[in-house]
Amino acid sequence: MDLAPSVVSRIAAVVRNRKKEKNNLEVVILALMIHLERRVAASEKLKKRKRKKSKYGSNLSPSKDDSNFGPLENQQSPLPPKPGPGAVSPPKPTTTILTTFKKVMQKGLKVKIHDGNKVTKGKIWIIETTLCWAPLNVFGRSKTKAKNELDLRKVIAVEVGMKTGNFQSVKNKKPQEELCLSLRFRESEVPTLDIQVYEFLEREALVEGFNMLLQEMKDLDV
Repeated sequence: MDLAPSVVSRIAAVVRNRKKEKNNLEVVILALMIHLERRVAASEKLKKRKRKKSKYGSNLSPSKDDSNFGPLENQQSPLPPKPGPGAVSPPKPTTTILTTFKKVMQKGLKVKIHDGNKVTKGKIWIIETTLCWAPLNVFGRSKTKAKNELDLRKVIAVEVGMKTGNFQSVKNKKPQEELCLSLRFRESEVPTLDIQVYEFLEREALVEGFNMLLQEMKDLDV
């Protein structure tokens, strides 16, 4: 399945930044997996609309969601062969994405943390149900002794963009909204953790990953 030129250019930009920021490249893979899953979902949706149009002869126009993914009419998705006795079914795309997200966040990701008009270069990582973040020293390494811990079970929302007071109070150079997200907590000394990443695809990967992780914790009643 072909990728849109804008997505290819964004991925290339992430790779260049990772060389500069020394972040792991797995976040690129995660973002790419999310993008491909969305394209596959859009392709299946378009096929259903065509089958419905063919069956009922109605004049159904493509939806807005379909048009965002380019021409998919000629793409073929042959059905995979049925697994034999004792065969293990391949993992669902969402399961694979969540597994990759957990792997990325175990290693950690370099970000910027906003607190009022103060911006701190730091690193975030996850240990089981705890989200940790720590500022970076002059050598670009996290100061683990200054580590902050937040309980992911208390997250009530993953907000996209610059909706919180910390972002709104930035007086100097404001970050691009497409690079920002916030985790909103309940019953916490820290009402929000406001994060700025280095590329749009990173933001998309974090938003999708956090939402999947929180849903899994809810389903498992962690």
